[in-house]
Amino acid sequence: MSSRAGRRQSPAGGLAPLAKAPTVGRMPSPSRAALTHGMVIAAVVLLTGLQPVSTDLYLPGLPTLRSDFGVSASAVQMAHSLYVLCFGFSQLAWGPASDRFGRRPTLGLGLAMYVGAGVVSLLAGSMPVFTIARAVQGVGLAACMVCVRALVRDLYEPHEGTRVTAAAMSIFCVIAIGAPLVGGAVASAWGWRGALGVTALYGCATMLFIVTRFPETARRLNPQATRLAPLLRTYAGIVRHPGFVAWTALMAFGYGAYFAFYAASSFTYVGQFGVSRNAYGLVLAGGSIAYLAGTLLCRRWLAAHGVRGTVARATVFSTLSVLMFVVPVFHGGHTFWTLSIALWLHLMGYGAQQPCAQVGMAGPFPLEAGAATALGGCILAVGAALSGMWLGSSFDGTANSIALIVAVLVAGCGITALTLVQRYGAATPVLPVASSPP
Repeated sequence: MSSRAGRRQSPAGGLAPLAKAPTVGRMPSPSRAALTHGMVIAAVVLLTGLQPVSTDLYLPGLPTLRSDFGVSASAVQMAHSLYVLCFGFSQLAWGPASDRFGRRPTLGLGLAMYVGAGVVSLLAGSMPVFTIARAVQGVGLAACMVCVRALVRDLYEPHEGTRVTAAAMSIFCVIAIGAPLVGGAVASAWGWRGALGVTALYGCATMLFIVTRFPETARRLNPQATRLAPLLRTYAGIVRHPGFVAWTALMAFGYGAYFAFYAASSFTYVGQFGVSRNAYGLVLAGGSIAYLAGTLLCRRWLAAHGVRGTVARATVFSTLSVLMFVVPVFHGGHTFWTLSIALWLHLMGYGAQQPCAQVGMAGPFPLEAGAATALGGCILAVGAALSGMWLGSSFDGTANSIALIVAVLVAGCGITALTLVQRYGAATPVLPVASSPP
């Protein structure tokens, strides 16, 4: 069966309902007929864009936040790690909730939490209040990340979903490029509070689009999805699937390297290298441009080499990145340019790999897409938080301490792409891992 078999165009030009699903819990969704590819891509871009907006946009203001509250760099790092841990673990609840109640209501609640907590964080008068507000914002963001991955699986078969995700990621890079630039300018003018204000406004705009324009996409509602025993069986079945393990490990290493670098790099660039916040924003923007180049390579390679071939070719950039991170450590130390180029090389490779992994993670589970993406997202976030804590515990304020830890994570990404993904990464659907209700 071709990848288009389950997603025929309706006479009106929208996406017709997907392939047949079990009748249990089926819900009427007449508005889905009006859903177009453009609307899907817009939703993926806006929802995925919440992640870089939530981090990259306020990173240039971290030194100011530290001085305003009179806390150490490690305290700021721990607040960021708590934000990521809450983002990760809460996905385990959001995923089943989206399978039980639908993507749209789950998104609405998550976006409301995200915006509300964002307002509290920008008005915070102490570090504990800021930390708690950011943690709650991470919980709201988790709902968005779970649902955006699940809705792609709802609407497309895995191979075509990879193409749609790659196209959306190319547009998403405009947000990722602009976030640190806007963050640097806003932080210079109004400090970290101004940057978080922009974050809250972006969340409001995204919520308005989802609430007013986007229909429900779930193939069916599963009344058993939030029951503990079936849920544990579902998660146990997912985590045993070798394809899920392969794609999740690839994303965990790649995102862990990204997170560890960004969590501490502002102190190195501003402190050790002595660059301005705007110049540091340009480094982050350069990383987004490199990621954009990777997504464009992904779209080109997919047609010629398939998903696993695309991932394998991207490891060339991972290898070059590891060399660029490691070699300067033992030959005079890193400079502004060597550290930046090492990051950009990794993000170019990750840009080609992430769209494949994001779809591959849920590919074998068409009826448990919410649970699969939730479990994968939790593993990603926990791995990123641990990477940040690892770096935070050994960070000495220099570029070399960042470079060695990030190099290990990038190497893990490349090795996974050439081993586990090549062996187990074929998107072969399996039967539902949870028993359907009678």
